[in-house]
Amino acid sequence: MKTPGRRSLQNRIFLWFAAAIALTAALSFGVIRLTSPAMRPGERLRLAAARHIGRVWNHSLERSTFIHELASDLEQPIQVYDNKNLLVDRDGGTCEHEVNRTPVVVGDETLGVLVLCRSSAEYLPFWRNFINLSIAILMLWAVAGRIARRLARPLADVATVAQRIGESDLQARVAIGHQHIGEIEVLARSVNDMADRIGKQLEDQKELLATVSHEMRTPLGHMRLLVEMARDGAPLERMLNDLDGELDDSDHLVGQLTAGARLDFTALQVQLVDPTELCIRALERMGIEPSVLQVDSPGIKVRADPTLLMRALTNLLDNARKHGKEVVVLRISGQGDAVRLEVDDAGPGFAPGMETRAFDRFERGGSHGASLGLGLHLVKRIAEAHQGHVFAQNLPQGGARVGLTLPWAATDGGPASSRV
Repeated sequence: MKTPGRRSLQNRIFLWFAAAIALTAALSFGVIRLTSPAMRPGERLRLAAARHIGRVWNHSLERSTFIHELASDLEQPIQVYDNKNLLVDRDGGTCEHEVNRTPVVVGDETLGVLVLCRSSAEYLPFWRNFINLSIAILMLWAVAGRIARRLARPLADVATVAQRIGESDLQARVAIGHQHIGEIEVLARSVNDMADRIGKQLEDQKELLATVSHEMRTPLGHMRLLVEMARDGAPLERMLNDLDGELDDSDHLVGQLTAGARLDFTALQVQLVDPTELCIRALERMGIEPSVLQVDSPGIKVRADPTLLMRALTNLLDNARKHGKEVVVLRISGQGDAVRLEVDDAGPGFAPGMETRAFDRFERGGSHGASLGLGLHLVKRIAEAHQGHVFAQNLPQGGARVGLTLPWAATDGGPASSRV
């Protein structure tokens, strides 16, 4: 499977390597050509030799002796031609490749030319230099290509796994090895963690759907039974009251699922909220006397999604009423930088060890756990979505306390003294 962008990244890395190698080679070769003494003998040396040959031009013995000594010192063939391009002297072997020609001038008269040569065994022509340099560049390019592949492979592995996860292969994971280092290792672990979270979320959703489907059959079955009983002549008002109760239960369950879906898709609409107003509305909605409300820190505000926070409050109140006999107090207080919203009930409290498990999904058992197990779990998710946390404890005088904390929100007009 070809991963989009894999070749592009590898090719970019390779091209940068190749360009750097080519530029370095070109600069190196140019410097060598400009500075190599074997290819460009010193100008002063050539001119001095040519002037001396001009002085002994008419003395063949002295001229030949000087050329012989010069060829021996330079270890290269030397030839001298007259102004008619006729060879007049030579020494040092056969001149197979000319390196330089320097005119032999005396006064204003050009007598001939001094030719410095190299033999084939000593002289490396330019084209051979170029071939050798090209071979070296090709070898470096091959190494650069291998390095580019090694650099791109870990990212290609991560991209392949991400693509497989996008195609619903939730078992795909990046096999983290020694090549996954630094930021690439962080990226690979993040992709694996993302796959784990997606897999767990889907499993939770499947479990929730199966459980809710099962739970919904009960009120639906009751409603069908009530309808049949009403048709058979049962007291209509009683049947309607029972039907209304079943509809309330179904509506409550749908509300739980809707709030959970908003959390799953992080569709929070956060705004500045007065928790006192929300608590009053929650008590009205649940049909509980407003006298149970106790505000220890008036005037405090929180930044929250009011719909989700209302759902959390109604779940706390519903939990206390169903499993704790009745709501004793709904308290609002401030502690440091946190706002506490807690509900005390008059029930027997939590069974041993249930205080920490009460907020688990589908948790059942004990006085606070004989239901579907979505209410307190949803309270926990809502609190965590607002950077808060939940708590549950038994009270010394009996009953239980369940609640959540949210970060305190400062306002321009809110007094700092409202923070307890």
